[in-house]
Amino acid sequence: MNMEASPKPETVDRRDLLLEAAIRVIADQGMRGLTHRAVEAEAGVPHGSTTYYFGTRHELLTALMAYMAERGRRETEPIAHAMTLLLADRSKPIDIDSIAHAYVAFIDASAELELARYELQVTGARDPEMKRLMTEQCDVFRRMCEPIVIACGSTDAKRDSRILQAALDGWMLDRLTHDGASDDTIIEGMKMLLGAIGER
Repeated sequence: MNMEASPKPETVDRRDLLLEAAIRVIADQGMRGLTHRAVEAEAGVPHGSTTYYFGTRHELLTALMAYMAERGRRETEPIAHAMTLLLADRSKPIDIDSIAHAYVAFIDASAELELARYELQVTGARDPEMKRLMTEQCDVFRRMCEPIVIACGSTDAKRDSRILQAALDGWMLDRLTHDGASDDTIIEGMKMLLGAIGER
């Protein structure tokens, strides 16, 4: 008879559970829908759970922006690294199609996270503190673009990384909010933009 204890089920971090629920609430209902009760209902936890971790809506928003930035960093770093390696290898033609398809797959897989991020950015435009926090966190992703544009031949990585980040954000917003930004549109756009950066 096996007397070994059964492994305990992995516990879910309640704080992270609430923050993931907050992302879904914002993506589905916008910022007006973000309340402590709405987050608790989405997470399926008892009333008062959100207040225990985040006493005010402002505390919830601040924690949410930091959580989203870290989650986004973890998910985008591998894509940025792969793009840099593909572009840096001058021994063979650049496979823009693979890069673009990976980016499209990321958009589709992260739709809720990105919709929530756009909601926070719009809100941040009217709130100086939120704007500062969102700007700081967006700069993390801009810096991820620097090795990519350098691999393309950029002579001004700070400027060109901002251009690339803005283009990636634009394609993402178009794909998430309209019928546009098809795979082919993004592929052709990347070819034009990365090619132009390399020619400078």
